[in-house]
Amino acid sequence: MEIIIATMPLWVAIVMLVVLQRPSQQAGLATLIAAIGSTLLFPVFRLFPGQLLLALVKGLATSLSVFYVLFPSLLLYYLLKSVDGMSLLGQGIARLVPERDLQVLLLVIGFAPFAESVSGFGVGTILVIPLFLALGYSSAQSAILGILGQMAVPWGG
Repeated sequence: MEIIIATMPLWVAIVMLVVLQRPSQQAGLATLIAAIGSTLLFPVFRLFPGQLLLALVKGLATSLSVFYVLFPSLLLYYLLKSVDGMSLLGQGIARLVPERDLQVLLLVIGFAPFAESVSGFGVGTILVIPLFLALGYSSAQSAILGILGQMAVPWGG
């Protein structure tokens, strides 16, 4: 029973995102409410309201540090997208490295790990997947190759 209660926020997020196809903001809010509700309503967690508030503040601090890293890269992505910069970068890469195998190697073991090691938090993936799309790879191929670039960088500081 405790496992079901503990995983309830996760299931709320999955149902909201996958089944109901709600926006991430709504799913996040519903998940937060489910987590707070399960913590306060079920005595198995034994958290007092003060402890819960402290956990929420710590979670907010962690979220702000992640936002501090991700916001500039998302800003860069949307800036490049608005001026068609991703396709220009893709054309430049295709011109410099015409062989598709070498393009994959350049981005997966070159650029993605570099961007990830410099900034962290998946920034390498944010920048590399649109480049693969600009080079003509399918969405699934781009996603898989972008995630492969994450495997070359050690986690944790």
